[in-house]
Amino acid sequence: MLTPERAQLEAILFATDLPLTITKIAELLVMPVGRVEREIEMLEEYYQTNGHALTVSREGNAVRLRTRKEFAEIVIAVRGEPPRLTKAALETLAIIALSEQAVTRTTIERIRGVDSETVINGLVARGLIEEAKREDTIGRPIVYRVTELFCELFGLSDISELKTEFQKLQKTEQPNTLERT
Repeated sequence: MLTPERAQLEAILFATDLPLTITKIAELLVMPVGRVEREIEMLEEYYQTNGHALTVSREGNAVRLRTRKEFAEIVIAVRGEPPRLTKAALETLAIIALSEQAVTRTTIERIRGVDSETVINGLVARGLIEEAKREDTIGRPIVYRVTELFCELFGLSDISELKTEFQKLQKTEQPNTLERT
């Protein structure tokens, strides 16, 4: 059973699609940060032990509610299929998602070897990438990063999860041992 404080926490998290910082939640609940942390932990435990479809997703110093991965099919049935992406869009997303830091259009184009303005504009319009900042160089180019929607569509709690999985994959890859004759 949820305590009144935990129910308020749940209501706040349910009311927004965006992650909320622990500090912001503490302000909204008029509660010390340490207590908010404990309430979040208790809410997570409540969802896990009672078989709820929801889970609390931690994203750095922020949290949000999400449906558990095993309910992806039913969520897609309600929300509709994720957008279909072209090979160029997938390449561009991979470059941005797997880069150690957000990247500029020039860097993306250098890696892909072709103009990527249309692809980038399409990904921004779909909400899959966003402007992270502008570089302090001539022309102040836009630096792009993937969005929370990207993480949600690809079943990630945050982008670090993708990078961790990619690093594991790189470690298990075997070099090509075929020799030319």
